[in-house]
Amino acid sequence: MKNNQRVSGIDAGDSPDLTICSVYHSEMTNRVLEINWDFTKKLNPSSNWVWLAADNSPAGSNLYINRDKFLVVPGGRIPDYVPWYAQSGFQLGTALNTLRKHVKTRFTLFLDYDFFIVRPNWISEILQYMRDKNLGFLGVPYHPKFYTKTRYFPSHHSLFVDTDKLSLNDLDFMPAYSKEELRRDEMARERNLRIKETSPRKRRSWFSKIIRDNLKKRRWIGSSKDVSYAIYKRFYKQESLSYEFFLPVISLKELVRFHYFCSTLLSPLIYIIERILPDRWSFLPRRNSFTFSRFKDFGYPDALGQGLEEYFWFGRPLGFHLRGIWQRQTENMGKQFAAEEKIGLIQKILKEIIK
Repeated sequence: MKNNQRVSGIDAGDSPDLTICSVYHSEMTNRVLEINWDFTKKLNPSSNWVWLAADNSPAGSNLYINRDKFLVVPGGRIPDYVPWYAQSGFQLGTALNTLRKHVKTRFTLFLDYDFFIVRPNWISEILQYMRDKNLGFLGVPYHPKFYTKTRYFPSHHSLFVDTDKLSLNDLDFMPAYSKEELRRDEMARERNLRIKETSPRKRRSWFSKIIRDNLKKRRWIGSSKDVSYAIYKRFYKQESLSYEFFLPVISLKELVRFHYFCSTLLSPLIYIIERILPDRWSFLPRRNSFTFSRFKDFGYPDALGQGLEEYFWFGRPLGFHLRGIWQRQTENMGKQFAAEEKIGLIQKILKEIIK
C-alpha cells in the first residue's frame, strides 16, 4: 500500500489488520457510510484498519466523501444486456469485484454501507476467532424473510474473508443470471404488465389470497441468483473450506405478515406448520440457523421494532442492518424516501449503544 493512504486515521505503514470494502452511490449512502466509519472507530480504538469505498454514484454527480477516512476507488460498470429492474444488483456486484484488487491485507470485510456491527472491539475479536477456527468465511446470511435468497451461507451484507484460506479472485459477487434468463424474465414482466393493464381487476377470493399465493411463493424458495450467489454455489458445503454464519433474528409476527394473510395470533400454529414442512418448502430455515432473541432483551435499542434486521453471535447482539432495498421499494411505488428520517433513526440507535 502507498504511504499516503490512510488507515483508520493512521499511516498505512502501520500494517493494517483488516481492509473493509463498501460501496456508496448517493448522498444518503455516503452519509451513512461516514457514520459507520465513526462508529467503527469508537468501538475499535486500538485496531488498525483501512476502509475502501467504491464510488457507484451516477456520472457527473461529484459526491463528496471524506478521503481522510476512505480510500475511494471507481465503482462498477453494468453490462449492456442487463434490464433496468436488475441493474442495482449487477452494479453492486461489479463494484465489489473491483474492490478485490485493491485489498492488501490478510483479512477483508465486505460490508454494506448500512450494516452496523455493535460489539466493542469486534475487529480483534472476530479476526482472532477466525484464526482459531481456521475459517475462510464468517458473515451474515441473507435474512430468512427474503425467502428466495440462499440459506445457511454468509452473504455480501457482512462477509469476513481470510485470504490465507482462499484468493479474493475466487470471489465473484456478480449475480449469476445468464442473458437468456434475464431476457425470459423481462418478457414475462412485460406480459404480466399488459395483462394487468388490459384485464379488468377481479375481486380475489379468500382461497386465492391465502392458499394459492402462499403455495406459489414456496416454489421460489432459495431460487435467487442475486449478488454473491456465485460464491455460495462454489463454496457451500465444500470440505476444503470452513465457514460459519451469524444468526438472524426472526419474529413470528413478521413471518406471518410476510407470508400469510391472517391474524398474528395464529403465529404459534404457523410456526408448527413451518417446522413440519421439509426445508425446501418451508419459509422458516432449519433450527440453529436463526434466533428469537432480540436486541432489546440485552438492553440494546430495539432495532427490530424499528423495521431493521438484527443479527446475533454466540447469544449476544452482533449487528443491525437498515437495508438499502427500502429506498428502491419506496421509490418504485412513486413515493419519496424519507432519507433524513432513516439517518436520524440510525444515529439515535448508535447513540444509545455507545453511551
